[in-house]
Amino acid sequence: MKVLGAIFPEMEIERLDRRINSAWRLDTNPPLAFPDALAFLPAYRVTGAAQGERERCAAQDLVKRTSSSDREVRFRLYPWPGAWRGELLAIVQYRFIGAVPPVDCPSLAELFRMKPEGQDWKIADRFPLAAGRHNHIEGVRFVHLTGEPEEELAIESDSGDASEFRSDLHILMLAHGRFQELLNVPSRLHIKGLGDQWTQTLDEARTAEKRGTEFCFEKTVWAAAHRRFLVPEITHPCYR
Repeated sequence: MKVLGAIFPEMEIERLDRRINSAWRLDTNPPLAFPDALAFLPAYRVTGAAQGERERCAAQDLVKRTSSSDREVRFRLYPWPGAWRGELLAIVQYRFIGAVPPVDCPSLAELFRMKPEGQDWKIADRFPLAAGRHNHIEGVRFVHLTGEPEEELAIESDSGDASEFRSDLHILMLAHGRFQELLNVPSRLHIKGLGDQWTQTLDEARTAEKRGTEFCFEKTVWAAAHRRFLVPEITHPCYR
């Protein structure tokens, strides 16, 4: 509650007696699944006026021309890798209750480095995730990829526009006490007009061998440039 109070200062915070699983799938051939990494965690209601451009966008009701002040928040806390003063990593995703926002901001997700300050907490760094057509966070894990003693964070978050649905994999170095993005590539992709559809999963062993100079994946392609494959094409790209 104190961490939430630092992220949403001077707002009312109430723990709700409900859980949320917003996992969904795109009914393509084959279906493209978007799991919910925060499924069934406790939800919180955070009440207070929208702050900043992102929140004002997400709080809108485009039909009634009103603005919501009630957020439905889910979050997870982890020890910040390598921190010796008790810093925490907070992964937060939320939407405004009763809002009808544009597709630019249906839901918001953000990462925070939280620093203890006496009996309270303070935001030391933050990393917003893309809000366009955002629904939730698909994956969160810690991985050893670069040879640093501390783990990196691999987080997947969905986004899109009028023609595509995707999730993006962000690999973030945390070892220096701040968010340093090393890589940002799609992990799931479906493009309506072209019929493109593919996924790619991180190959941790090959990436670790390269000690962070390249990040390697296994890519599975079901459709590309108006062509659909009876048997998916498998490739093994690496990105600098």
